Amino acid sequence: MNNFKHKNIDTLRTENPTKEVIPKKVKNLVEFINANIDKKLEVDQLLQVTNWTKRHLTRVFKQFLKTSPYQYILIRKIEKSKALLKETEIPINEIAFELGFQNYSSFYSAFKKLNEDTPNNYRKKNR
Repeated sequence: MNNFKHKNIDTLRTENPTKEVIPKKVKNLVEFINANIDKKLEVDQLLQVTNWTKRHLTRVFKQFLKTSPYQYILIRKIEKSKALLKETEIPINEIAFELGFQNYSSFYSAFKKLNEDTPNNYRKKNR
């Protein structure tokens, strides 16, 4: 009978899981990415921030942010490009280079993939 009571308590605890606390190193990494979003970010730079291996970095990042570091960086770059497209007259190819894309076509394809629209059309619609 005593075991049954304890099992019910444990069940109740697992039914209401507490929110995971994001580790400080992951927070520091996200802050680093956000502060350097307009630069080309390399994996080695991310590894220096955390002192983790590449595999561990990817695993922990996915665990807490539900996406890979590469995908997170890409999404943040595209979000910034959307703001620049809305609020400025900067040519699209300059926006691409300012955000660390190697060329306009890689920016164009990433933007279109994430927004299902081209940068030109996005700018026109949001003016």
